[in-house]
Amino acid sequence: MLSIEVKNKNCKPFLITTWYRPPKASDDCFESFENYLKIADSKYKEIYILGDLNCNSLTNNPTSSLEHHTLRLIDILNNYQM
Repeated sequence: MLSIEVKNKNCKPFLITTWYRPPKASDDCFESFENYLKIADSKYKEIYILGDLNCNSLTNNPTSSLEHHTLRLIDILNNYQM
């Protein structure tokens, strides 16, 4: 994960974050991501997240056992109203 704070004298600072989650990464990476969002959300009004999270958010059946990473990501993003 890599983040950059963008400051402009005409607007509030915002955060751009890139994140790569390998396909076979453990669920611990989502805990780290959620901890990161908790800190970032308290400081920034705008947060942009880009990257390859290896989660299929367009799947027709996100509750299947193969898509538990997608459910975890959606849950985190919903908690932070993203």
